[in-house]
This record gives sequence, structure tokens and C-alpha cells, in this order.
Amino acid sequence: MAGFNNDIVVAQTGMRIGDTTISSSEQASVQFSDPGADVALLIRNTSNSANSRAFQKIQSENADCWTQWTIGVGRTWALGIDQSDSNNLRLTSIASGSSDPSTGTPYIIASSNPAASPPGILFPLQIVHVNTSAVGGQVQFEVKNDDQSNPASDAIISARVGLNAGATSGNPFLSLAIENITEVGFALDNADEDALKMMIGAGSADAIVEANIFEEVTQEGEVTFPLTPCFLAFLSATANNVTGAGSLYNIVYNAEIFDQNSDFSTATGVFTAPITGRYSFQFGAQVQGLGPLNTNSIFRIQTSNRRILTSSLDIGGPRSSLNAYVMNGSCIIEMDAADIAFITVIVFNGAANTVDIGGEATGLFMITFFSGKLEA
Repeated sequence: MAGFNNDIVVAQTGMRIGDTTISSSEQASVQFSDPGADVALLIRNTSNSANSRAFQKIQSENADCWTQWTIGVGRTWALGIDQSDSNNLRLTSIASGSSDPSTGTPYIIASSNPAASPPGILFPLQIVHVNTSAVGGQVQFEVKNDDQSNPASDAIISARVGLNAGATSGNPFLSLAIENITEVGFALDNADEDALKMMIGAGSADAIVEANIFEEVTQEGEVTFPLTPCFLAFLSATANNVTGAGSLYNIVYNAEIFDQNSDFSTATGVFTAPITGRYSFQFGAQVQGLGPLNTNSIFRIQTSNRRILTSSLDIGGPRSSLNAYVMNGSCIIEMDAADIAFITVIVFNGAANTVDIGGEATGLFMITFFSGKLEA
């Protein structure tokens, strides 16, 4: 063994530094003070032949094995085998003054048994970040199974909560976000019979916000769309003397059963499309006070883009014994955002506008109605 520039060099195979037995309270140290330079422990095999390896080996007969890093007297990091935890490999952080790495905060735990449950590598902390800036590139987290020989060779990303989860467990989440702009969350709601809820809006990336749910799927596979425009309105009182001699009347459906997304106005009877799409509508009206002179009529839906005629007939002929006739229509129409849709009726050839549009107060027996929803 020879000293060279503050180095300790082992120049012969089998030579050791410190053959002395060390008690539990003793340490073997390589210590130098070299201001402005490094102090390094180098293990090097200078042979160029195959299988001429160099490695560091730390071995204990029946206890932990650790390598530790400390700057001064501050926090220590340790990497080692924890004998009390099935000989798993651990990366831990130890508070200043502590001497037992196994009691530190675990950051990574690698199972020593590939058949263990769960096998592989564990990250016990609450959050694991893959965080970098890749200008013009991508930051990826990939789970890949390269096997092509077995149809059961799956690749799975899993989010789990609890053990045999009950009503007091949390909710597993998948979140997508454009920082400080848009948040989207996918979650199983443990408090609502494990329904799958998809949300968009502030707070949706890490919490179930009922007002932000745009799709919900029950465990039975039933699907609802709570934010999709959908309404059912009706006429709650008869509109008297509105047509009959050729006057056009825009029916004001002045009461609602529901109005999901609040796109229908009971003040005007007009639906306003919140986004561009294809909308389906169903509508009906009981026309009352008819007479034999009312030989023509028009019933149609009108939108910003087009008018669709759904009925045109000699309405006085097939009128009931109560001088009434029910007109109905339905269609699917393309609409742009902010386009409107409403229902119009015209009855012709009467001596005066004495024809009414019938209403019903409760909505339990609707005779004049208007409904619609966003389809695609």
C-alpha cells in the first residue's frame, strides 16, 4: 500500500485497508482536508481484459446494509437494504442527529422479491413529479409492455384508494390541466356508489365538483350528461285570440319542467344555442276555437338558419267536437353558437283572429309543449 498525492492506493490483489475488527461503535474512515479540491474513493480495475470488473460491496451477516450521504451535520440521505422490511432496497431521508436510516422518510422502495405483492418499485410519498422544461419537445410518462406473444400482456396505469374501499375512502383521480387555465378530472366517486364522473372547470383536477360534471357513468353503465343543453317547456295558460285570420303567432312557452344549462327563455319562448352543433327538437300545440272557415294552417319551427314546416292542412275540417286540433312536429337542425329556435303557428281564412293556443297550468297534462337537446 502506497500513498500518492493524498491518495491511498491498493496496488495488489487481495490487499485490504484495515483488517482490524471494528466494534459496533467504531468506524473505518478515509479522511483528508484538501481545500478547493475533491476527496474521492475510487475503485478501479486497470485491466482491459473481459470480465475484469470493479465494484463496491457492502455486506452484513444478519442486519441492514446502507450507504449514506451527509453534508456537514445536516439531513442525511441513505440507500440500503432494510432487513426488517423483507430486505427491500430503500432510499430514505434522515433528520439531522438520527443514526438509523431505516427510520427515515422513504422516497423509493424496491422489492427484493419479484413475486411479492405489490412487486416492483414503490414511491411512498404523496406526489411523484416528472417535471422538466422541454422546449419544442415532449415530457412523457410511459408504461409499455413490449411482449407481442400473449394477448394477456397488458400495460396498465392504475390509480387506487383504500383497501377494500368503503364509504370513508377517497376517490381515485386522473387529471389533465393547462396550468392556470383549464382543469379536467376523471374520478370514481366513492361517496356516490363509485360512479365515474368527468369534470371540467376550476378545481376539477383534484376534487369532485358537482357543478363541473359533464358526463357521469354509473356502475350499471347508465350514462348522463349533466351539462349538455336539454329543456322541456310548456304553455301554462291559454293564449286567446292569437290567430285565425292569417296572423302569425310565436308561441311563448312560459313554464319549464327543466332547463339544463339555462338556454331556454320562458319570457320569449326562444331557445338559444350555447355552442355550434346539431340539435333535436320536438314540439306540439293544441289549436282551439276552430271553425269551418279555417281551411288552411301552418305549423313550423324557425331558427336563425332556416324554417322547417311540419304541418300544413285544412285544420277546420278534422277539428274535434270541441273545435280543437293538436299539431306536432320534430326535427334535427344544425345551429351555430348564439342561433335561436322558436315555434310559430298561423291559421287562415277566419273572419277574425279568434283562434286560441291551449295551455295547462300544472304541466301534468301538457297540451302545448316545446323540448330540445344537443345531439352532436
